[in-house]
Amino acid sequence: MKRLLLPAVLGLSGCPYIFGPADLSHVGNNDSNSLETDLHTDDTHVDSPVDTDLPPDTDPLASDSAPIIVSFTVVASGDGSDVKFAMTDHDNDLIGGHIDLTVDGITTTYQMPADVTEWHPQGVSSIHLIGADDIPCDGADHTYSMIMYDQPGKPSDPANYEIDYVGLGTLPEDGAYWNDVGEITDAVACSTLEDVHDRDDIHFTVGVARHITIPVSWDSADDVDVYLYDETNAEVSRSNGTSNPEVLEADVTTGHTYDLAIFFYLSSSDTDPAERSANWKAVFR
Repeated sequence: MKRLLLPAVLGLSGCPYIFGPADLSHVGNNDSNSLETDLHTDDTHVDSPVDTDLPPDTDPLASDSAPIIVSFTVVASGDGSDVKFAMTDHDNDLIGGHIDLTVDGITTTYQMPADVTEWHPQGVSSIHLIGADDIPCDGADHTYSMIMYDQPGKPSDPANYEIDYVGLGTLPEDGAYWNDVGEITDAVACSTLEDVHDRDDIHFTVGVARHITIPVSWDSADDVDVYLYDETNAEVSRSNGTSNPEVLEADVTTGHTYDLAIFFYLSSSDTDPAERSANWKAVFR
């Protein structure tokens, strides 16, 4: 907006000096000396009097802005992991766009919103990854990267996340049925149920109170069950269905030692069970 300057009176040493009327010749025209210097002819935003924006338009609310990923994390969930993310897009054109999600160097494209497991454009959305517990017994680093493209194809900056699974290796069968592995966060352990009456236990602690998910998988057609106890042998949680993997979930706290017990299911009528064995893997997340 151009302002009209009114005549002013200035008093100096008691003697008035009167300045003439303001020059209005430039009001209402496109005089290049005016303060508006925006050269973007198709600019649709509201300009300020001293806007010096040059093409291409870079204003935060410009109609050609790219999406922004404001949060990005990966959490354990049932038989895999959930990639959780939140985004902003000032021109609201994400519908019809897509997401490139790269996990350990392999990129998969997800259409928005059709391929997104939970779609909340003004909250936290998620993509569920099945089988994310496929981690070797000696551990691995899982890397995740996401780029979001809106419908016209403008990309966001990449968002990155990494999980370092500590490999506890193959736990020894040294006569004792339990192994004390100390404090763990994200970790993987393996061992073998050597006969029908074998039971393998892992004693562990946690550094912070959290919700823990432990999928346990094995390489036979037998039924394996998984239980979690505290140091008083009180049951904390169990997963005793018929699926492979069994997925145990529990809330664990500091100051306690937990016992993860893995064994074959035997019915009360199974008085003379056939011999069986299974190599198992437990992933702590």
